[in-house]
Amino acid sequence: MHSREFATIWTTGDVADCTSGPMRLQHPTIGTVSIDYQVWLQPDSPDHRLEIYTASDTPSRDALSLL
Repeated sequence: MHSREFATIWTTGDVADCTSGPMRLQHPTIGTVSIDYQVWLQPDSPDHRLEIYTASDTPSRDALSLL
């Protein structure tokens, strides 16, 4: 919203789906967890997708097991 660079990139339409990567999440109970995600898109059925999230490390796995 405040980044001129982002606004310029966004208006060009030169953006892509993020289908995999790392993510850090802040949970109110267990704190920060590191997650890896993978998204499989279905070209013939754009309304369907499979998203997989896994803990990136042992402390994150242990924290998620508390939920």
